[in-house]
Amino acid sequence: MAQRQSDTFGRLVKGAINAIANFEGKNAVTVEEEIGDLIGMAPTAIHRFKSGAVPSNPEIVAILAEAGVTRAYLSRAWLHRFLQAARYYDSAALVERLLPAEPQHQPIPHLLDNLPAPTYSQFVMRAEPYAAVLEGLRQRVAVVALVSLGGMGKSSLAREIAATCLRSPGGNHGEGISFDAVVWISDKNQPSATTLTTVLDEIARTLNYPGLTQLNPAQKEREINQLLKRQRVLLVVDNFETVTDATLLHWLMRLPEPSKALLTTRESLPEFRQGAWLIELHGMADTEAREFINERVRQIGLKPAPSDPTRQLLIATTGGNPRAIELLLGFARNTGQPLTHMAAQFEAASGDLLNNLFDASWAVLSEAAQQALLTLMLFPSSVEDQVFAEIAGFDMPAFLAAVQQLTELALLEIEHGQREDASPRRTLHPLTRRFVGTKLGVHAPFVATARERWLAWATGYAGSFGYAVGDIARLERVDPEADTLFAALVWAYEHGRDAEVVHIAKGIEFYYYVRALWGKKLAIHAMYIESARRLGDNAEQVNALAMHIQLLCRQRNHAAAEVFLPALRTLTTAQAPTGEQFFHVNHALSLYYLASGQYKMAYHLWQEILDQAKAQVLPDHMVIGTLYWQATCLRQQGDRKEARRLYQAALVQAQQHGYARTVARSEVELAALDLEQGDIESAEQRLRVASAATEGSDWEQRARIQQVKAHLYAHQCNMQAEQAALLEARDLFTRMGLLAEAAHSP
Repeated sequence: MAQRQSDTFGRLVKGAINAIANFEGKNAVTVEEEIGDLIGMAPTAIHRFKSGAVPSNPEIVAILAEAGVTRAYLSRAWLHRFLQAARYYDSAALVERLLPAEPQHQPIPHLLDNLPAPTYSQFVMRAEPYAAVLEGLRQRVAVVALVSLGGMGKSSLAREIAATCLRSPGGNHGEGISFDAVVWISDKNQPSATTLTTVLDEIARTLNYPGLTQLNPAQKEREINQLLKRQRVLLVVDNFETVTDATLLHWLMRLPEPSKALLTTRESLPEFRQGAWLIELHGMADTEAREFINERVRQIGLKPAPSDPTRQLLIATTGGNPRAIELLLGFARNTGQPLTHMAAQFEAASGDLLNNLFDASWAVLSEAAQQALLTLMLFPSSVEDQVFAEIAGFDMPAFLAAVQQLTELALLEIEHGQREDASPRRTLHPLTRRFVGTKLGVHAPFVATARERWLAWATGYAGSFGYAVGDIARLERVDPEADTLFAALVWAYEHGRDAEVVHIAKGIEFYYYVRALWGKKLAIHAMYIESARRLGDNAEQVNALAMHIQLLCRQRNHAAAEVFLPALRTLTTAQAPTGEQFFHVNHALSLYYLASGQYKMAYHLWQEILDQAKAQVLPDHMVIGTLYWQATCLRQQGDRKEARRLYQAALVQAQQHGYARTVARSEVELAALDLEQGDIESAEQRLRVASAATEGSDWEQRARIQQVKAHLYAHQCNMQAEQAALLEARDLFTRMGLLAEAAHSP
C-alpha cells in the first residue's frame, strides 16, 4: 500500500528532528538513528518521513509526536498541526496525554501565614473573650489590643483566633471574619528587638515579597502599605509590652484597611484609648478552668486526681490563671505534696504568685534540668532533641530524665503540629524565658561552656550546606535552624570570633540568596567582610567583597557597590587572584560595569575569565555563566547576532552538563531574539523549554519568562494574555525588591 504524501507533515517531522538535535546537543543523523531504533525501522524510513511520506501505522505517528513533545519541547500548536497532517485517528486524546492543559498560574497564594506551632495539646475554648476579640476585628479600627496579666493565655487565644479566621472564613468560630494572610510577630525571645523595620520585614517575607526587605525604610513602608491595602492581612504582635519602638505603634494605629492588627500585651497603653479596641482578659471561668485542669491532670498523670473541692480551691488560689494552674499541678506531681497544702502555702506567701511558683519549681529541679533550661536560652525559637542534648552536654538517658521533669513542671514546652517525620522541638514560654534569664549570671561557667558547644554546632551545621546549586531541596533543612544560625553568626561577630563568622557566613549566604532574603544576605556580607579584615585574611576578604558587589549590582544599586571597589582593587593589586577567585573578582567588576553602562569594560573582563579558563581549569558552571553574561552585555549594546551566538553556545554547554537553570536562561533570551526577528514559532518553543526547566521558586527567571511571553502574546494579538503576563512579571520582580524591573512591566 502506497504511503500518503504531505509536505506539511514532512516539514513538521524535519523541524522536530532538528529541534531535538539542537536541544540535546547532537547531530540530526544521531537523532534519526535513535528514532529509527525506537520504531524498529532503518534511518532511511525517517528520511522518507522528512520528505513527506506519512506512515500508515498510527503507532509510528504517536511515537514521532511524543519525541517532538518530550525531547524538543514542541508546543500544542505544533502537535495539533502534526496530527492533522498525519490524519491521526484520535488527536484529542493524544494531545491531552502528551500535553495536558496547564492550570492557570496564581502568583499570589490565597492563604499565607507564619503562625507558630502551638505549644498546647488542646485549646480550651474561652467563649466570652473569644467573642470579644472577633467583635473587635469587625470594627472600623486598625488595632485590637488584648490585655491581661502574664500567664492568662493571651498568646494561645490570639493564635487560635488567627488560625480559625485564616483557614475557615465564614465557618465555625470565625463567624464570617476571614483574612487572606496572618503575620505573627513576637517579642518574647528577644525583648525590645521588635521594631517597625522588623515588622515590615516579617510581613514582606510572610506574604512572599522577601525582596522588599532590602529597600530603604520609606520605600519599604510604602510598598508594604500597598500590600496591606490589596489583601486582608491580620498582623498579630505578641508580647507587645516589651516593644520600645514608638514608631511601630504609631504605624499600627494607621494600618490601612482592610488589614487589622491584634496585639497581646500585659500593659494597657494610653494610645490604646485613642482609637484601639481594648479587651481585658481575666482568669478562666469555672467551667473553662475545670476543663483545663482535667486536661492537664491527664497529661502529667497526676494521681490521685484532685477532687471537686480541691479543683475549686486551685481556681480560687490562681484566679483562674492557666499558667499558674499548670505550675501548681506540675509542682504537686513532681514533689508529691497535696494540692490543698500547696494552694494554702502559695496563697499565704507574699509577692507575685507566678514568681513564687517559678522560684519553688527551680528549687526542686535536678542540676541537669536546670542546665537544660539554661541551654535552651541559647536558641531564639526552638530546637530538636538531639541538638538540645548535644549542646547541654548530656547523654540521652540523662537528657530524657531532665526533659521529663521540666515537662511535668510546665517549664518546658513542645511544638505541636509538625510533620510526622520531624523530630520533637522544644521551646520556652515567654514567662519561663524571662525567669530563667535571671539565672544566667549565677550559672555563667556552665552557660559559657554550653555556648561554645552551641557555636561549634552552628559552625558545623552551616558548613554542611554551602553552595547547594545541584540540590536546592536540601536547603529545607536550614529553615527550622535559620534563626539559630543567624543568632550564632551575630554573637560570634559581636564577640570577636571572626573565624567562626567567616565559616558560618560562607555556609549560609547561599541559603539567603535562594530564599530571596537579600536584605539579610547583605548584613551577612558586612560581617563576613569585617571579620575577614580583622583576621588579616585577604583571600576571604576578597571573596566577601566580590560577593557583596555582585549582589548590589544584581539589585541595580551600582552606586552602593562602587563604595566597595577601592578595597577590592587594593587587595587584588597586592596579590593577583587566580583560579576561582579570579572568576569571582572579574565577575563582580563586570556586573558593576554592566549595571553602570560601561559595556566594553564588562565584556573585556568576562573575556579575561574565558581566556584564563583555557590556561587553568575553572568549574564548568563558571565558564558557561560567563558566556551567558557576555551575550547579555552584547545584546544591551545592540549586537544581536553575536549575542545569539554566545547564548547558543551557553545553551549547548549547559545542556551537555545538565545545568537546567542556565538552559532556561539562555532559551528565554534566544526566544526574545526570535521575536525581534518575527520567528514566533521558535520563540514559543523556546519559552516552553524555559518554563519546563525553571524551578517554581526561581522568581527572577519566572519573571523574565513572563516578560518575553508578553511580547509573544502581543505578536499573537492576545491582549488579555499579554496583560496577565506583564502583571505577573511585575509582581514577581516586586517580590524580589527589583522595583526598576517591575516598573518596566506595568
